[in-house]
Amino acid sequence: MPQLGAPRRMMIYSHYPKSAALGFDIRNGPNRLHESPWEWRYQRMKANGAFVDSFRLGSHT
Repeated sequence: MPQLGAPRRMMIYSHYPKSAALGFDIRNGPNRLHESPWEWRYQRMKANGAFVDSFRLGSHT
């Protein structure tokens, strides 16, 4: 597979109870905004078949 020019990352979600009253979580907001063009390109390439992930993560549902 060709490299897309930017590293991929696995999203790790963190959760905290509502009782923590921490408000809206903006910890990674600036990074997500900066990286969003690469993510959009990746999603478009997957949708049109131009890119196929080389690995799969298990589902924990």
